[in-house]
Amino acid sequence: MWFDKVAYLQTLPYELENLFAEKGWKRTLFFQIKSGISKFIDVRLFESLGSDGERRRFGIANAYDTADSDFTDSRFISADSPLGKLGMGDGVKKEFSIPVFPISGPSVTVYVNGITQDKSTYTVDANTGKFTFKTAIGKGDKVTCEYRLAMNTYEPNNDMLLFTFSRYFIEKEIRSGDKLGELGTGDGTKKNFTLPFPNFDESRTIVYKNDIMVDPSEYSFTEKEVVFKTAPAATEKIKIAGIYFLLPKEDGTLDILTAKTNFDVQKMESIMGEVYSTINFVNPSPYTSISFTPEQRFSKELNRDSVVYLYGNANKDRMVMFMRVDPTPNPVRALFVPLYIGKLYTFDVAPRKNMVILSGCRPGDQFTYSPNKKVGNAPLDYGSDTSNGNETVQLSQSSTGAMYQHHYLAFITHDMLVDSGQGRFNPSVYSGKYHLSQIYIVHPNDGYVGKLDDVYAVHPKNIQQADELEIEKTVVDEVLGKGDGHRKVFHLEHKPKGDTLNIFASCREVEKTEYVYNADDKTVTFIEPPVNGSEITGAYEMAQLYRYTLPTTPISPMTQAKATPFNPIGLAIYKEDI
Repeated sequence: MWFDKVAYLQTLPYELENLFAEKGWKRTLFFQIKSGISKFIDVRLFESLGSDGERRRFGIANAYDTADSDFTDSRFISADSPLGKLGMGDGVKKEFSIPVFPISGPSVTVYVNGITQDKSTYTVDANTGKFTFKTAIGKGDKVTCEYRLAMNTYEPNNDMLLFTFSRYFIEKEIRSGDKLGELGTGDGTKKNFTLPFPNFDESRTIVYKNDIMVDPSEYSFTEKEVVFKTAPAATEKIKIAGIYFLLPKEDGTLDILTAKTNFDVQKMESIMGEVYSTINFVNPSPYTSISFTPEQRFSKELNRDSVVYLYGNANKDRMVMFMRVDPTPNPVRALFVPLYIGKLYTFDVAPRKNMVILSGCRPGDQFTYSPNKKVGNAPLDYGSDTSNGNETVQLSQSSTGAMYQHHYLAFITHDMLVDSGQGRFNPSVYSGKYHLSQIYIVHPNDGYVGKLDDVYAVHPKNIQQADELEIEKTVVDEVLGKGDGHRKVFHLEHKPKGDTLNIFASCREVEKTEYVYNADDKTVTFIEPPVNGSEITGAYEMAQLYRYTLPTTPISPMTQAKATPFNPIGLAIYKEDI
């Protein structure tokens, strides 16, 4: 569940994709949108089936211009860069891979122990970054390479965009007169004519004989064919015009899509306008921005192989993490960027989808609401309290149906007005301890919705970034919910220590053989569903280590006075048991 990884600016989108997949969030679709020769948007869509049975979806968009780099390396990777390391030989291995692709094949130079290798001794798949040698590399021999990135290879940008949705679908159109719409000529016996693509929308597709519209009662559609009731005559040319749904390839990708707008890779609304114009999303959210430094562009002190630190806690229900670019050149400009996406720990009634998004960005990058607002083809007016996930917490949908509304943080704290900014506060002089509070998500009308999972609020007093805190307590009579005769899965608030968990149904202890406990998502799954009306409770001991981080992105729910009762507030994320 806990992770602590190092990526590079160049590989960050791939590393995040791999991290999410490892933690239970499958990448369901990847596609590129291209404008002109050098402008691209890489879009990745993710999906997870949570332990509560909810299917959660979100997307990440990375926009860039390969002709307008923040770096001075001409998109060339040198052999002494970590991006140019192929690995070490073992006397058997012939295949090696680089972490970046696609690349320009003719630009490649390979070295073994610093000695240039003849191009006849290996082959390169420029699209996958795979190198294959004709003979195995000797044991202990170091293999490196130099290469130039292909024109459509990701160029690091100082921003990322998150969004969520219910479903997506991709529509393409064949117009009357398009060559693709010509299905052939009748012969007096043939009734079946093959469509150029499967999955046409019958309600928006027209069939023609000799350019005259055919009444829909004269034919029907299968997935791949138009089937006439009466075979067209030998002189009748069959054509169609209409809409079909484009499906991904088996690997979950699409061919490069042509942009519908002249988007600006430095403007968040322009980027999302293109994404929301290219693909149709059902119930798309206002976008949530992520910024890595206070400036719009990366400064010259960073390189494409500068490190990015990623740490946090993730499972198939939710991810809570921080990201930070290399602080060595300038620690102040290397922002601690928070991200929470996914499930809340909730009470008896969970919100629909039970999914929140919150993150941090620089001023000006956040989504700005206005009445009747559209971004691309997506209407994003969900009322005057529409949330962007940066200034407030964005809940996908309330239990009463409202979507993407402002939600706020709540935790035990003193009033900001009585804090001089100079007091030590932590630890308490009376207990010698740091007093922490769980973080609730609240709404002015709906009240307390739930809590951020495995996260505590920490006042940023007498504590440093990455300090670790121990939390120990005995939990008694924690209410997990009520049986209804059907529900089998119940969630614990914390991970129990060792074998200390005891489960009760209406005050009767449940035998351990009657349920299964999963430590990864803290679920208790009964073999047989508890009877209707029975109260399920738990008792256990917990002893855990949490890592503290104070978000430093100017715009985030933890740094906005209207979103948090103490500003700024630090987060302690569950790391491991003690």
